[in-house]
Amino acid sequence: MTTALCVGANIMGFIILCFMYYNTRRHSIKQHTDLKLFKYMQISVLLFLLFDTVSYFVMSPDFPYNREVNIIVCTGYFVLLPATTFLWLLYCDYKAYGDTGDLKKRLWIYGIPLVLNALLVITSQLTGLIFYIDTHNIYHRGDYMWLSWLVIYGYSIYSYILIGITTKNKSALRPVKGINIYFYLFQLPPVILGTIQILIPGTFLIGIGMVISIFLIFINIHNKRLADIAIEQLEQELTQSRITTILSQIQPHFIYNSLTAISDLCEGNPEAQKALVAFSDYLRVNIGSLKQKTPVPFETELKHIKHYLSLEKLRFEEKLQTVYDINAVNFKVPILSIQPIVESAVSNGLFNKPGGGTVRIRTIETETEHIITVIDDGIGYDTNALKSTDKSQIGIENAKNRLASMCGGTLTTYSRPGIGTRVNIKIPKGDAL
Repeated sequence: MTTALCVGANIMGFIILCFMYYNTRRHSIKQHTDLKLFKYMQISVLLFLLFDTVSYFVMSPDFPYNREVNIIVCTGYFVLLPATTFLWLLYCDYKAYGDTGDLKKRLWIYGIPLVLNALLVITSQLTGLIFYIDTHNIYHRGDYMWLSWLVIYGYSIYSYILIGITTKNKSALRPVKGINIYFYLFQLPPVILGTIQILIPGTFLIGIGMVISIFLIFINIHNKRLADIAIEQLEQELTQSRITTILSQIQPHFIYNSLTAISDLCEGNPEAQKALVAFSDYLRVNIGSLKQKTPVPFETELKHIKHYLSLEKLRFEEKLQTVYDINAVNFKVPILSIQPIVESAVSNGLFNKPGGGTVRIRTIETETEHIITVIDDGIGYDTNALKSTDKSQIGIENAKNRLASMCGGTLTTYSRPGIGTRVNIKIPKGDAL
């Protein structure tokens, strides 16, 4: 009866985890390492619950190939259980230190016990070290099963050390006054129920504990997401208020009318009139972008880029060459998201290069995305030494963030000193149109 209740709880936990996993998948996780690790934890626990539940049914002699399936299930059980605590350790490490660079360096050290345990488990049916299933399909614990539990408890204890002692990123663990209790509660249910399962063979409790733990972290992530949304909305309202104030002070109609009057004074000088018209159009788009909240057709952005380059051509003359290789235009981008990249290519890449150079703008279309590439053969730079406070970098980071939030796009920069710079922008078709 107790076993049946535990199995029923496993099935219910499996259903709940499926809903949580679906909710996690609905949100973009490409740029969020913690959400990605949490997703892997959910998958690990889902598989664990599946094996844990199937292990109950294969005890029946009527279950087809029950002994063979039992061996596979038990192997998966003892591989996945440490794997879940291993993923939790990575999650805590990321939260404690707030970066992925050092985590990648520590990853192989963290993974050694996991790999050794997996090898022992996979060969266990032959060696009997962790477990074995006899010819009557009866499960037996091996003399060295404690090694698997040592790995699990070792990961758990070190996770507590990370979030409680060595953390350098306390703001991530303390989003509100006091310590984030979710991080300390996460390990308790599976550790307590798992210990009971060790002491009372035949019980199926650890899976329930793991579901409770995943649910606790899910609540924590959900609450933090709500707080982030509220902060973002406040920032947007403040930004919009500032934009409204700026626009009321700029008086764009006065500027446009003044430029038209100046253009009339330049009658007889076609080049000057052409430059003023280009500058007027350039200024109109820049001011209009303050009100634009949705993506615009790429052709609109391209037209703005051409106005900008025509004005720069007046300064650089033959030192600035432009090449347009446009093979796709049927998509949308945030307004002023490509122009700052082109501007950076001119001002940073070509301005300081003797003899000038060329800016190439290329677009192509694949089955799944539109790709925009901006290339210059300027002086280039060391991307590792680039300061985030540089004016050009701020503009590119702003464009990168708007591409991600408004179109689901990505922006990647490649540059080498003395060679030049290439910026790739990829916009998924499902989000771009």
